[in-house]
Amino acid sequence: MAELPLAPHEPVTFEIPGRPTSWKRTNMYKGRALTPKGQREKIREIRQLFVLATRQVRNRWPLRGPVRLDLVFIFPRPATRPPVVPREAWDTGQRVYRPSVPDRDNCEKLIADALGPKKKGGKFIGVGLAWLDDAQICTGLPVKCWAAEGEEARTIVRITKIGWLAQDLEDLR
Repeated sequence: MAELPLAPHEPVTFEIPGRPTSWKRTNMYKGRALTPKGQREKIREIRQLFVLATRQVRNRWPLRGPVRLDLVFIFPRPATRPPVVPREAWDTGQRVYRPSVPDRDNCEKLIADALGPKKKGGKFIGVGLAWLDDAQICTGLPVKCWAAEGEEARTIVRITKIGWLAQDLEDLR
């Protein structure tokens, strides 16, 4: 059996400064979907940061085929320990998981939609920056945590074109 080619693309990594933002539901007004202004601005920022990051990577964009999207959502560290976090974990000063709102999938959705094709009236217009459709995202590690002591809030994004074999699932047989 012939080997399938490995993904020929380099990963691209970039950071979105500030508190991670989650997807907000659009409101309807007279049959039109209205995206909240703050969300439109965040989408524009994500797209600009992606374009800057890809200038250093010689890939053909948008990617075709399966894609891996790794995300680290680092929220500002509260002044006092949240009740859900054990004292032993909090007192280390390291990043700790954030098992509270916003939901991880809503944070992911904002990034995935921002880098995909624009939609108007539920229909795609144009092509996406990173991928043709966010349905291409087949795997990835999304992490939602509070910052370590002294660490700034931000979102770290890594996009990788992957091969067709689902090798990262070998331990789940």
